[in-house]
Amino acid sequence: MKLETHTLNNPSEVILNIETLCRVTGGKSNPMQGRVTKRYDVVAELSMKDLYLKKMREDDPAFVVGQRKWGTRVGTGCMIEHKGKQYMECFIKEFRSGILYYLDGVPINRKDITGFPPPRENNTRIACYSVDSIKRMRLHHTSPLLSANRFVTLVKRLLNWK
Repeated sequence: MKLETHTLNNPSEVILNIETLCRVTGGKSNPMQGRVTKRYDVVAELSMKDLYLKKMREDDPAFVVGQRKWGTRVGTGCMIEHKGKQYMECFIKEFRSGILYYLDGVPINRKDITGFPPPRENNTRIACYSVDSIKRMRLHHTSPLLSANRFVTLVKRLLNWK
């Protein structure tokens, strides 16, 4: 897939419905390995990262942005490519819902998941989500939710991907 570099014109507020596979300890001996997913909604700005970094520099003039530890930015927009996969980098504004866990698609309580590490404090404001993990996206709180396929089509159209 050829990627052309384009920037989204304005910071765009979106609600992302995320679904990811959870990592559990115990390797192949854990019967829940590869079967536990988590789902949650997050409100994010697709182009706020630059504004956030500018604010960091204002607060601390010695602040320097380091090299990316992984992936390559596609142009100056919010998309990252890494090992043939696409990711969307965004500035997290808030979580809209609690995290829900599922075992084979059936809801499960977090404490009932075998080999699940304890929750950790996460104050990260900038996150990268695999396009595969984004199940739905709603723009500006008023648009209808988009399916994953329509979302990918929209992103490709916004970024003029080939």
